[in-house]
Amino acid sequence: MSKWYYYDELHDTLLEYAYVELFACFEATVIEHINLASGEMERIIKSNYSSPFPFVSYEDKFVKKKDDIGSLNKIVDLLSGKIPEALFSDLKEFVKYRDKLAHGKRFHEDLVLKSIEETYKIMVQILEEIAE
Repeated sequence: MSKWYYYDELHDTLLEYAYVELFACFEATVIEHINLASGEMERIIKSNYSSPFPFVSYEDKFVKKKDDIGSLNKIVDLLSGKIPEALFSDLKEFVKYRDKLAHGKRFHEDLVLKSIEETYKIMVQILEEIAE
């Protein structure tokens, strides 16, 4: 154990808090974008899809709602095949690391994430892909 053990522990804890906050902001931003898109899609369907089309009474089933996609794991499922594979792979790693921080170190013990700066840049790239 180094003589700077407590400072090392403090550094690691602060970095973990920074990652958790970054993940929380990312998740909230993605959910906000999804809710905007979902609301617009629902409006379009309701205004353009009426009788005599089939399944008209099921129009609300064709659009995902906030509860359908309100978690990071559900977001990952939604983005599968919709963003470049490299970004999707990074996103899956982010979720694993977030799970490790949020649910205990016993999950994904050997997982090491990129620097927080690199993680931020990748998250911005994902958000830009979603916005297109």
